[in-house]
Amino acid sequence: MKVDVQVRDFVNENFLFGNTNVTFNNNDSFIEKGIIDSTGV
Repeated sequence: MKVDVQVRDFVNENFLFGNTNVTFNNNDSFIEKGIIDSTGV
């Protein structure tokens, strides 16, 4: 499995809790997209 797929799966399971309504690309900022906040960094 490619690293980007592993990271995407990890973020989806641990930060988005399986919410498929939130989408992100490889170049997106997780803070700007609201996936994590400053506490998560």
